[in-house]
Amino acid sequence: MHWVAILIMLIGAQLLRLFYGMQARGDIFSDFLAHIDLHRFYLEHGQIIFPPLYYLSLEGLSRLLTHSNSYPYAAGIILIAFTLFKYGLSYKFIRHGQNIHPYLAALLALLLMLFFPYYLFSLEGKYLYMGKFTPQLWHNCTLTFVWPFCFLLFWVSLKWLTSESTKSLSLMLLFAVLVALAKPSFLFAFIPVLPVMTWVKARNKTLISLFFSSLMLLLVWGLKVLIYSNPLDAIANSEQQGNEVVISPLATYWLYAESPILEFLASFAFPIAAFALYGKILIQHTSVQFSLVLSIAALLVYFMFAEKGFRFEHANFYWQIPICLSLLYLCIVKELCLIFQAQKNLILNWKFQSLCILFLAHVGSGVYYLNHYLNTKSYL
Repeated sequence: MHWVAILIMLIGAQLLRLFYGMQARGDIFSDFLAHIDLHRFYLEHGQIIFPPLYYLSLEGLSRLLTHSNSYPYAAGIILIAFTLFKYGLSYKFIRHGQNIHPYLAALLALLLMLFFPYYLFSLEGKYLYMGKFTPQLWHNCTLTFVWPFCFLLFWVSLKWLTSESTKSLSLMLLFAVLVALAKPSFLFAFIPVLPVMTWVKARNKTLISLFFSSLMLLLVWGLKVLIYSNPLDAIANSEQQGNEVVISPLATYWLYAESPILEFLASFAFPIAAFALYGKILIQHTSVQFSLVLSIAALLVYFMFAEKGFRFEHANFYWQIPICLSLLYLCIVKELCLIFQAQKNLILNWKFQSLCILFLAHVGSGVYYLNHYLNTKSYL
């Protein structure tokens, strides 16, 4: 990794230490302490939370630390490490197989970490993130933890789709299991999309992909049974009613969407413009195709399904959206870099200028969101 990317990671580690330290102390609201309390509650009853990987990692690391209250320190170390891991993977993906300057790759990976739906000024409602569709969240521990596994599953699957070799299949299985055991939300989109993409890109592997997706579906279904059949879950949430997944079109979305059309445009201004200006070129790349279909599937899952009971307001079918959108924007930005590198007089190119302005406006909104988060203490 280039020294610029390493320097950004070192500075980022110090900023993240302060940020997650505020979450650990309760200075700003997040699910940081809630996950620790939930883990303790289950341990007191001799059980493990499903999906368990984040909590097992938390428990394992906390036992290696000597501090009397080691859980917050362990959680902070995990979140800092996995946030930096996300940055490093983004940097590597941008540079992989292409002649993109390391300075530019390091900068773009950083800016993508700050990418957020547009702030709507006087038209903005009480929610800055709920109701919109963001590729980046700062308050959800398990989403931060699972992102690298989702990215690696996407990348290995991308290689499997574009290669004659099936050697990547074992790695796909490994990363899919890790995703399922950490936070299976991404699989809600990945499971139906993989066979579709395989049929389009590598038809001779369609049966393999169907079998693979079926195995993942069984694993996710098994986790669902373990989660919803455990009475501790309702007790931990101070509720006695049960939960179930139901088909309820747009129910969760309408709960939080304040200005649906504006919030949709605020969320997708950059990708809409990118496809409008360079769609014919972008859509030729398998990475863009794959991430775009994943993003569409992620949105459809959120729009179609909800949880009945005390989990309804948690909007748990939202979590695959940030993961899929982050993959889509990463792929779009990489391919746009290659397009613009081949052009002359780039500064005078109005398409380049327009996309830069739109992109930086998203980044500026991300900076504003973090400032709002720190000032109001609310991530909503």
